[in-house]
Amino acid sequence: MSATTPVAAVTWPLERIGDGLVALARCAGLIAAAAPGARNPPTTDEAALDRWLSAAGEQLGVDVEPVVATNREAHTALGSLFPAMVRLTGGVLLLVGRRRGALLCLAPDGDLRRVARGDVVRALQEAHAGPHVAKIATLMGRSSLSEAAQRKASAGMLEEFLSRTKVLQGWLLRLPPGASFFAQLRGAGVFRLGAALVGAHVTQYALFLVAWWAIARAVLRGTVAEGWLWGWALILLSLVPLMMISTWCQGKLAVSFGMLLRRRLLAGALELPAEMINREGVGGLLGHTIEAGAVERLALGGGFLATLSLVELALAIPILAAGAAGWVHAALLLVWLVVAAALGARLARARFRWTDHRLDLTGMTVERIVGHRTRLAQEVPERWHDGEDEALAGYLDRSAELDRRSLALLVVVPRGWLILGLAALAPAFIRGADLGTLGASLGGVVFAWMSLARLGSGVDQLATAYVAWKRVAPLFHAAAGRFPEHLRDARPLRRPTSAEYVVAPPAVGREPVLEAIDLTFRHANRAVDVLSGCDLVVHRGDRVLLQGASGSGKSTFASLLTGVQAPRSGLLLARGLDMSCLGETGWKTRVSASPQFHENHVLSETFAFNLLMGRGWPPRIEDVADARAVCDELGLGPLLERMPGGLFQMVGESGWQLSHGEQSRLFIARALLQRCDVIILDESLAALDPENMATTLRCMRARAPALIVIAHP
Repeated sequence: MSATTPVAAVTWPLERIGDGLVALARCAGLIAAAAPGARNPPTTDEAALDRWLSAAGEQLGVDVEPVVATNREAHTALGSLFPAMVRLTGGVLLLVGRRRGALLCLAPDGDLRRVARGDVVRALQEAHAGPHVAKIATLMGRSSLSEAAQRKASAGMLEEFLSRTKVLQGWLLRLPPGASFFAQLRGAGVFRLGAALVGAHVTQYALFLVAWWAIARAVLRGTVAEGWLWGWALILLSLVPLMMISTWCQGKLAVSFGMLLRRRLLAGALELPAEMINREGVGGLLGHTIEAGAVERLALGGGFLATLSLVELALAIPILAAGAAGWVHAALLLVWLVVAAALGARLARARFRWTDHRLDLTGMTVERIVGHRTRLAQEVPERWHDGEDEALAGYLDRSAELDRRSLALLVVVPRGWLILGLAALAPAFIRGADLGTLGASLGGVVFAWMSLARLGSGVDQLATAYVAWKRVAPLFHAAAGRFPEHLRDARPLRRPTSAEYVVAPPAVGREPVLEAIDLTFRHANRAVDVLSGCDLVVHRGDRVLLQGASGSGKSTFASLLTGVQAPRSGLLLARGLDMSCLGETGWKTRVSASPQFHENHVLSETFAFNLLMGRGWPPRIEDVADARAVCDELGLGPLLERMPGGLFQMVGESGWQLSHGEQSRLFIARALLQRCDVIILDESLAALDPENMATTLRCMRARAPALIVIAHP
C-alpha cells in the first residue's frame, strides 16, 4: 500500500476557502468546470463564515450545510462526509472521498492525495487538547508506568476528556433539493448501485440455469454421478455471496433513493404557495403525507421486481429457443407476455380507480373528524352522514373489481404459462429429444414461470406507486419552483368597495418604506375577483388603520404586502426595490406580520424560540435581552416570572399553556423582534382586554418603525 500524505501538505489556508469551495465543487461534479470562482471570505468569525459559505454556495448552485461532530463521532463521520470541507487549526481540508482505507483529499495544487484518517482526527484534536495535555502529563509524572504504558494511558485519557467535545467543524457540499433529480441520483451513486444489482442478479440467473441443466441432465439420464452432484452443490454455494451482494445493493439503493426523494419532497412542501395549502385542507394534506412514503416504498419494490422479471424473461426466451421445442416455445412465451401485458394494463387502471377512491374517502373522513364540533353545532343531524353510504358502496365496488383483475394477473398468468409451457414440451418428450436440450427447456419453463409471478406483483406495485406519485408530484416540482398553472395565472377583476383605509398624514421629504401601486389579485379557481387597483404608500413613522367588513379583502391585501401571495399585476416596492430584487428572504427582512389568530401558531418549544424564530436561532445574548424587554413592555413580565424556566420555559401542547391574550401578545412580540421596516397586525388586538390593549399599543407605537393595523370597523 502506498504511503499517505501528511495533513499539512494538503491543507488549504483559510484565506483561500473561497477558491477551495469552487475547486471541491468542480472536482465532485457538482458544478461545471466553467463555473465562476468565488471571492474569499472577509472574516474568520464562525457564524459569519457559515453565512458567507451558504451565500457563496447559493451563487454556485450548491448547498453548503454546516456539520459538527464530537471526538467520539469524528472518526466515523470522516468516513462518510463527501464531498466536504473540514476546518483545521491552520486552514481547511477538502475531502473528496475514500481510497484504500484512507481519505482522498484535494491539495492546493489541484492533485488528489491520500491522507490517513487517524492523522486527520489527531489534527482536529490539537486545537482542544492543550488544557488536557498538561493535566495528563502531571498525572503520568506521578505514576510508575513504563514509557510505552504511559503513552497508551495518555492517549486513552485524552480520548475520554475530549469524548463530548465538538472537535469537527465542517461543511458538506451537495446539490440543492430543487436541482435536477437525475443529477442528484447520479451524484449519490444510485445508477452504479443499480448496475451492480442487475449484474449480481444476472450472474445468479446464469448459475441457476447451469445448476438446473446439470441436475436435469443427470436425472434424465437415469444415473447421478458423484462429480455432477459436487458440481451442482458448488454452483448453489456460489449463489450465496451473490445473493448477499444483491441484498446489500438493494438496501443501499433504497436508502439513497429514499433520502433524496424525501429531501426533495420536504423542500417542495416548504415552497408550496399558501393558497394551495389552504385549498387542499387537512384531509388533502394528510393524503400527500401518506402517499409520499408509498411512492418511495412501492416504486422501489415494484421497480426492482419488474426490472428483474424483465431481465429474467429476456434470458428465458433464448433458452427456450435453444431447447427441445425450439423457436415455437419462445414464440409461445412472447404471445403469453402480450396477454400478460393486456391483463397488467387492466389491473393498473383498476388500481388507479381504487386508490383515487380510497384517498378521497380518507380525505372526506379526516375533514369530517376535524370539523366534527362545527357539524354538531351548525348542521342538522339528518345530514351528518350524507354521502357516506354512497362513498363506501363505491369503494366496495372498486375493491371487488381490483380483486378480479389481481387474480387474473397474479394467479392465472404464471400458472397458465406453467401448464402451457409443459404441454408444448410433450411432443419433444414423446419423440425422444436430447436429454440436455429437454432439461434446458424445463429450466426455461420454470424460470419464466417464476419471472411471470414476480412481474405481476411488480406491475401492481408500480401502478400503486404511480397513483401515489400523482398526489405528491406538486411537492416534487415545487422544490424546483414549478407550480400548477392555475397558481401562476390568477387575474383579479374588481376593486373592493367595502374596505376603508385610514392613514396618517403623508410625510414630507421622506422616502417611502413600502409602496403598493395598482395591485390586483384573485384566488385560484374563483370566478369572483378579490382585489383590483389597490394603492398604498407607507413612510417611516406612519400608523395605518385598515378597516372593512368580513370578506372585503383586508387579510388578502396584507398577504400581498408580506409576500405570502403574489399579485397578478401591479407593483410592490420596499425602499424602492421589488420582490425580484430582494428575493423572498430579503422581503421578509423588511415587512413582517402577525397573521390572524387561527393562522398563527405556538410551537412546542421554548418561549424564547417562539419569540425569536424569525430573527435567528440560536440567539445571541443581546437577542435574549431584547426579547425580555419587549415582553416587559407588552405586559408579559408577570407571565415570565410565573414560569419556572422564564424565557426558556417549554410552551405549546407539551409545555406551559398560554391564554388567548398571552398568545396574541406573543405573536405581536414575534413580529416586533424581527426589526422590520413595516409591521402588519391582522386583527391581533381582538383577544386583548382594554388594559392589555393600551399597554400593547404603547409598545407598538414606541417600537414599530411603521405600523399597519387591520381591524373590523
